[in-house]
Amino acid sequence: MENMPLDESVKKWMNLFINQIKGLNYSKNTIFTYNQQLLVFFDYCVENTGYFSLKTIKPMHITNFFTYIDDINI
Repeated sequence: MENMPLDESVKKWMNLFINQIKGLNYSKNTIFTYNQQLLVFFDYCVENTGYFSLKTIKPMHITNFFTYIDDINI
């Protein structure tokens, strides 16, 4: 499973996070935006490493992602 593009645990934790913020009554727009940004981040990691799992994420992935979204104006 480690070499699959997106580890199933990532989807599980993302869904748990989204459900948590729904339960905290975050606005629909905020929930949508968080969900979209997480998907963009996961796609970025898969594109740059070939796969993504919670076990392999490093601070440099997040830093490089912020540069990436700044460059493409997201």
